Amino acid sequence: MTYIATKRLPQTRRVLLAGDDHTLRLQLGKVMGSAGFDVTYAESGNSTLKLFDYARGRFDLLIADTCMPETSGSALVHAIRQRDQDIPIIAITDLVRPELLSEIASCNGRLFEKPVNVKSMCTHIDTLQLI
Repeated sequence: MTYIATKRLPQTRRVLLAGDDHTLRLQLGKVMGSAGFDVTYAESGNSTLKLFDYARGRFDLLIADTCMPETSGSALVHAIRQRDQDIPIIAITDLVRPELLSEIASCNGRLFEKPVNVKSMCTHIDTLQLI
């Protein structure tokens, strides 16, 4: 995977990166780190919610796999959206299904299919204006 950095941010932003695929988490974490994000990792839906609640709104972005232990990615996205109406959400999936696309969109999230097009994802993150 080639790492493409998004625009350098003037201050550190925090991303919560959730997924049970260790390799994907590390690869995306490197990309986000090089873009100036402080990365926090979670391996399951429950640990993601615990970390999110513990941080009390200090995350600027959520990137979550839609297939994880303990909860579905769409259920996780809904739970996060209930906790925070404004946090940008990126969901990652093995297969884009219309119902999943609709569920993520209903939470104002963006869905990317694996293998993740890092350039496209970084371009999307740049449009979020997380400053």
